[in-house]
Amino acid sequence: MARLACRDAPTLQSIAKHAAALNQQADFRGSGGLGRLEISKLAWAFASLEVHDSNFMEGLARQAAILQRELTQQDLSNLAWACAKLLASNSVLLKVVSEESVNKIKGFKPQELANLIWAVSTLQLQGQASENLFRAVASEATMKLRSFKAQELANLAWAFAKRSHGFQPQPQGQTGLGVGASEMLLALAEQASKAAHEFKAQELSSLVWALAAARVNHQAVLKAVGQQAAAKVRDFTSQGLSNIVQAYAKLDASHVGEQAGVFRAVAQHATPRLSQFKPEELSMLSWSFGKLAVVFEPELFRGIAAQATKISAKLTPQGISNLLYGFAKADSGASAAGGRSHGACRVRRLVRRRL
Repeated sequence: MARLACRDAPTLQSIAKHAAALNQQADFRGSGGLGRLEISKLAWAFASLEVHDSNFMEGLARQAAILQRELTQQDLSNLAWACAKLLASNSVLLKVVSEESVNKIKGFKPQELANLIWAVSTLQLQGQASENLFRAVASEATMKLRSFKAQELANLAWAFAKRSHGFQPQPQGQTGLGVGASEMLLALAEQASKAAHEFKAQELSSLVWALAAARVNHQAVLKAVGQQAAAKVRDFTSQGLSNIVQAYAKLDASHVGEQAGVFRAVAQHATPRLSQFKPEELSMLSWSFGKLAVVFEPELFRGIAAQATKISAKLTPQGISNLLYGFAKADSGASAAGGRSHGACRVRRLVRRRL
C-alpha cells in the first residue's frame, strides 16, 4: 500500500491496532509476535504513509528490543528513518537502534549509513549512545565515501552539520566537530568536489549549507558547487537560492571572488521571484549579498526593498537587522563605484515605521 500511496486512514489505523494487539498478546520469545522483517517493513510503510499511532510504535519498540540482535543493518536504518519521518522519539526503539547499529556498523551500506545518521540527527538525539553512534558512522563512512551517491553525501554532511554549532569560519583542514567527524567531513568535501556534477539543485544547497554550518572551508568543493549551482540555478527553490549565497557569505571563503558567476546567476534568477521568498529568506539574501560584496546587483536590492515593504509586518528584529546590513553594505559599494542608491531609503522608511 505504501508504494501505491494508499492513505485509507480507517484501514491503516485498523492494521496498526491489530499489529499492536499481536505484540501485547503474543509470547514474544515464541511464535505469534512480529518478526524482525515485519517490524522493519511495517515501520517503513507507516512512515511512508505518515500514519501516526503511538500504541503501534510502542509495540514495535518492545518487539525490537526483544529481537535486537537479529536486526539487520537495513532493519536498523529503516526503523531510525521511520521514527524521524514520524517525529516519533521513542526512547526504547532509538536506544535499540543506536546500540545495535554501533555493534554492526561494519556491515552498513552507504545508503543505510546516510539514512541512519540523518534520522538520528533529525530527532536531535542526545546522550552517550548517540555520541557513540556518530563516532562509529564517521569512521565507517570515511572508508566508504567513494561509494556514496550525491544525495547520500548531502544527507551525511547535513546530519553531522546539525551536531555542530555556529558558523564561525575555520582555516581549511579545521572544523567545529570532533577529530573523527572533522576528518570525515573534509574527506566528504573532497569527494563531493569530484562528483559535484552528479548533485541536483536541492542536494547542492544542502551540501554547501552543511559545510558552512560545520565550518568546513574547503576551496575545491566550494568552486565545484559554485559552478554547478550557476548551471542549475533554475532548479533551485527560494530557500535553496538563499542557502547557497548564505553559505558562501558565512564561510567568508578567501577565494569567494572566483564565485562571482554563481552569485550573479542567483541574483538574476531570484529578482523576478522575490514574492516567493519567505521573510527570513529575503532578509538573509540581503545580508548575504551585502557580506559577499563581490557582485553589485542594483535590481536585486531594489526588488528586495519593494518586497520587504509589502511584508514588513512579518519581519523579525533579526530579519530587519540582516536586511539593513545588506543595504548598508550594498549602498557603500554603490557609492564607491559612483552608483546610485537602490532601495536603502525605502528600507529606512520601513524600519522607522516598525520602530
